[in-house]
Amino acid sequence: MTDQPEPEIIPADEAKNILYTAITAELGHGWDDADSRWTIVTNTAYMARLNKGRVNVDFHVNYFDGEVTVETSEIDHGQETGRIFAWMMFGLFIVLVLATVRALGLL
Repeated sequence: MTDQPEPEIIPADEAKNILYTAITAELGHGWDDADSRWTIVTNTAYMARLNKGRVNVDFHVNYFDGEVTVETSEIDHGQETGRIFAWMMFGLFIVLVLATVRALGLL
């Protein structure tokens, strides 16, 4: 039986540097500024998902060769449902505040 060396996994620190370099190359400098409106949804050393409006951008670093895969997609059903639910809760909160203020005679 031949002894094949086990492939070496890229260390997490190196993968994170590769990941952030790829994100900057794809989204441009300043992608992490508040003005850019990119939100980090998920972030590990080997992958990240960023969201802006209705667009998701996924970055994956290969464990062995450090190659980065970039996938762009629309938001998924779970994200859409979450946004609708958040707006509904916001509306309900406003109605409850107005009803409370009216009941207290402040409006």
